[in-house]
Amino acid sequence: MAAARNANSRWEGILHHCSIGGSNPSRVMASLCLSPSTGLLLKPSMNAVLFMGDRVEGTGNRTIERLSRLENVAAILISKLGSSVNAWVIEASKFQGPFACYEAFLSSLGPTGEPSSYCPLGLTASCAISSLLNDCLRKVNTEICHHGEGGSVHQEASGRGDKCFKMQELCPANVICNNQNLPNTVIFGFSKGGVVLNQLLAEIAYVGDHKECQKFVCENSQVCNNLQAKQEKPIQCDGNDKVHNKQQAYLGDFFLSATAHEFLQSTVGIHYVDVGLNSYGAYQTDPNILEGVAKFAALKNSGLLIGFHGTPRQWNDCRRPWISSEKDHCIALLQDSAYLLGNGKLKILEKLYFGDKKPSLQMHFEILEVLDIC
Repeated sequence: MAAARNANSRWEGILHHCSIGGSNPSRVMASLCLSPSTGLLLKPSMNAVLFMGDRVEGTGNRTIERLSRLENVAAILISKLGSSVNAWVIEASKFQGPFACYEAFLSSLGPTGEPSSYCPLGLTASCAISSLLNDCLRKVNTEICHHGEGGSVHQEASGRGDKCFKMQELCPANVICNNQNLPNTVIFGFSKGGVVLNQLLAEIAYVGDHKECQKFVCENSQVCNNLQAKQEKPIQCDGNDKVHNKQQAYLGDFFLSATAHEFLQSTVGIHYVDVGLNSYGAYQTDPNILEGVAKFAALKNSGLLIGFHGTPRQWNDCRRPWISSEKDHCIALLQDSAYLLGNGKLKILEKLYFGDKKPSLQMHFEILEVLDIC
């Protein structure tokens, strides 16, 4: 784990995470807020998560090479969303040649990573993301603790009421989370990474239609709390934010959701960034799923923004006309569902970038730099 503190008071490094269902570790770039005075983790205003696409190597194009580096993409997210955001850039755990295979996030994939279906049962993607982020945060905290003093939870009061913590080495099970205090989450899928967004939309619709999912038990995730069995007293923190149980901590209240359901509830934005596949399925087009997404958004106080960002490289590709067709169909279904609900909670953004230029691989990566996030 290569890590560094930069001049802007951030912990930055690439971690390797083994997800259940993944054959290899995923590379995860983390850029996390630190207190400038103590060097301890600072609660972010938001978590921004971006899934990368296929590998593109040997082009000799410096722009493509620069924007293929996880640390540069994380820096772009911070520049657009603000320095109080924690940024996570995730690479697929498996590559079949250059093709990304998000095997830990989708239950059914073809040999080169194309989805066979988007099944919400088991909340595969949201559970895997929650597990990955919590495990990576735990690793970062351990690294910080090894360079600091001990393992208790510390709080720093600042002029703007921020909280800064050095957490106990955390037990992976029974992490309790209060979703009213969670930072919001914005999720991006770049290129092939859009398949994870499609899976998340299926899970969002499923959660919205099945109230019992609020008691969902993710048996395969070490950080998903068993909400059905409340035999143990929830871990609480006193006024000084000291952890009463040295094996466990009230982690989610400060940084991240601890369960798949709470991860979905914290999500306020989903952005497709020049996504595309060599087969059908680049965008979610199931009308029942998209209707469920609209219903889910209608029940959220914050609502939900779904952004569609593209370039001629994908949206004007005459060899893969289904990409543009699927995008248009997805937007139309979402708009129809939002109109029928009529409360304005589901917002849809569509924007074409470099529309006056010929399609190129370089513009496919350059969209990351010019991305307009409302």
